[in-house]
Formats: sequence, structure tokens, C-alpha cells
Amino acid sequence: MLLVNIIIGSVCLSSASASNLSASIVEGTAHVSILATLSQNLTMIERREQTLTGEELTGAQQVLLEAIRERSPNASLHDLHVRFSGNVSHLNVTLDFRIGDIAYRRGSTLVVDCVWKAFVLRKDIVTGNFSLNSVGRTLLRPIMEKFSNITSARFFLNKTVSVSPEVAFPRVGNATLLNFVGLSAPLERWSKSYNVTEHRTTWKFEAVPTLDFAMSTKEGNTTLNFYAIIDPVAEISISTYARAEGNEILVGERTGFEELGMAAVIVILFVVGVTAANHERRLLRPKR
Repeated sequence: MLLVNIIIGSVCLSSASASNLSASIVEGTAHVSILATLSQNLTMIERREQTLTGEELTGAQQVLLEAIRERSPNASLHDLHVRFSGNVSHLNVTLDFRIGDIAYRRGSTLVVDCVWKAFVLRKDIVTGNFSLNSVGRTLLRPIMEKFSNITSARFFLNKTVSVSPEVAFPRVGNATLLNFVGLSAPLERWSKSYNVTEHRTTWKFEAVPTLDFAMSTKEGNTTLNFYAIIDPVAEISISTYARAEGNEILVGERTGFEELGMAAVIVILFVVGVTAANHERRLLRPKR
């Protein structure tokens, strides 16, 4: 049976997908959408799709609120929706929710605290017998343990660092899907951009993978390769010009940038208007 599972896993290789955390700040509230993805070919993930309701959704809300309040003690959680899908080599968990009570006024400046972004779920979210967070313990480690007595098995972390089974097994076995500690870097150190046309400030960050595991083994003359990856990326945006200070977004400061942006828009509109007028005059000019 082990040989069959190994062969199936090795031919089901697929490109890894990142876990995406996206948040839009609206009137001091964070509208958050998360697509957390485990990409792997160690085992066959059951094909299924489900939306959490009732007591399962209530339990998920409590677990998520605990995790967020570890970072932002006064935060509130609203309108949580949880969905998941399994597809052979991928487990995708989607969460949509709002985080309130994270903003305050400092004079005329609105300050939005985004320290919650690096939250870590300490507990599991379970539906039936299916785990949505403790994927290392429930999905990956039981398969890995079957390789412990295979002498040709080689284990790697971060793609190239060779490690012993004693190091690899706990790292993989303790992996959780909803772990965003990699986003701990202050927001002011994230990559920032400002879209003049949309009047939107955006910060982006690609974290070090939460889990980047690889394994190889031989079956006869064939080398079989396996992987398991959880790789978070994030984007936080707000519909105005703003700057970050530590993990806080500051809105309403007199920086001169907004005036510059408005001036740029006026100049663009003026140039377009003049160009259109000149074009119209050329069309109306009588031919000689």
C-alpha cells in the first residue's frame, strides 16, 4: 500500500500556490479575505467542498478571535464566513471577515493599527473529522512516518537544507495552515505604492514560507520527489493617501502628497482637454 501511495504522490506534482491575506481598510475597519493554501504531494487530499455553518462556524469564530486578540487585545470580529475545498494535492481554506475597534484619532489624524496581521491560530478548526488548521499533524506526519525506516529517504527544509528525520518530522508535523507569523515585519517596512488614479495606498509583503519541505526517495532506479509548502503573502490597502508608522496606518496628515497628486490629475485632465480641442479644430478647419 505504501508503494502505491508513493507512486500516486510522485505523479501528482503541481505548482505550489501561495496563501494570500488581503485587507482593505474602510472607515477604520479591516475587511479581510484570506485564501490559505497547503500545496503538497505526500498524500491524496479528499475531494470535497464545504461552507461552515452553525456550531462549527461559531467555534471557528471563537478560535479566530482569540488569535487576533493575542495581537490586538481590543479588536472585534464580525461577519465571518469560512469555506474549504480539497483537490488531491491542495487544501484551500477561505475566510472572509471584518476586524473592528482597531482605529483611533490622534488629533485630526486617523490611526489604524494593523498589528493583528501576524496572527496565529493556536487551536484547530474542525468540521466532521476534517482539520482545517492542524494540517501537519492530521495530513502530513502520518504519511512521513512511513518513510522513517526507508534508508534512501532524504529530507530537506527551505528546498536545499538537508536535515535528519528527527528535525524534519516535528517541523512538518507541527505545521498549521492559518499561521501568519511571517507577516510580523512592521507595515512601514513592506513594499508601498500609491495609485494616483484610484487614490489608493497599498502595502505588499512576501513572507518566508511557514513550511517549505521536500523529500526524495528511491524506488528501484527511480527517484521520487515530494513536497509540502505553506507560503504566505499579504496586501493591505486603503482608499486614500496614507503612510505607515510601525504597524499603524496614518491618514489625514498634511504631507503635501495629496496636493501633489491632485495637481497631477488636474494637469493630466488639462493636457487631455487641450489635445482634444486642437484635434477638433483640425477636423473643423476648411480644406483648401
